[in-house]
Amino acid sequence: MWTSLGLNQGPPDYETNIMIFCDSLLFVTILISNELHFYDFH
Repeated sequence: MWTSLGLNQGPPDYETNIMIFCDSLLFVTILISNELHFYDFH
């Protein structure tokens, strides 16, 4: 029962993890670019 539920929920969780990974990657990229601009001003 639990295994069947896990298998059924596998693909959506996988897609969600990819979306979270892309969002975090974008966030880190923006954070790094902001720090670079911060160092440029100082």
